[in-house]
Amino acid sequence: MWKIPKEDQLGLGILAKMPEDVFHSFLAEINRSPLGAPTIGGLAVEDVQRTWSTIKVMHRVRHSFEVEIDEFIADISKSLQADKTLEKSDESLFRKRLHEILNIESLSIAAKAVAIGQEYENVFCNARIFTDLRPVFGTNVSDQLETMVINHQLKIEYHKAPKGRHEIYLSLSSDELKDLRALLDREDQKIGTLKASLANSKLKFVDSKHKPE
Repeated sequence: MWKIPKEDQLGLGILAKMPEDVFHSFLAEINRSPLGAPTIGGLAVEDVQRTWSTIKVMHRVRHSFEVEIDEFIADISKSLQADKTLEKSDESLFRKRLHEILNIESLSIAAKAVAIGQEYENVFCNARIFTDLRPVFGTNVSDQLETMVINHQLKIEYHKAPKGRHEIYLSLSSDELKDLRALLDREDQKIGTLKASLANSKLKFVDSKHKPE
């Protein structure tokens, strides 16, 4: 049985207890604009955001494990009941609501795109650049400094399946930093060209970590 993270337990609990009219508004808003966070009345903004975030997670997890919808919903229900998040009396309605949400095709496609885009051994997480000044001493270390070396350290954090987050530090000179910037600018240009090429087709451009455009 899958152990659901606490944050997603809360989101699913809100979905189970949502008044019927609010749920229908929520579902209609998702179908109207499936790639943006829904805005509805009758529910606190933070609850809407938490539930919306959980829904996207549910889609991604189901596609990652390639589980049929009914089997997935059954596992979710058992896990929530074991954690005292879902009451037995609410199970039938909860299953019906989750089934409707998991059958939204646009959300399913977006989840598949994210899953496919992250099927790599190492996936980028975060980066920082640190700048160092290092003194160069002469033969007599008591003499006044005349030279300092400027260097940059690029820290890259990445996820490595299945062992979690790792990091690597790379030394860069100022010229190499310019080379890196030029390389990133070139990639931006390539993305623009790809988007323009797809503009007149029915294909959607999907970034592996973001929503389709």
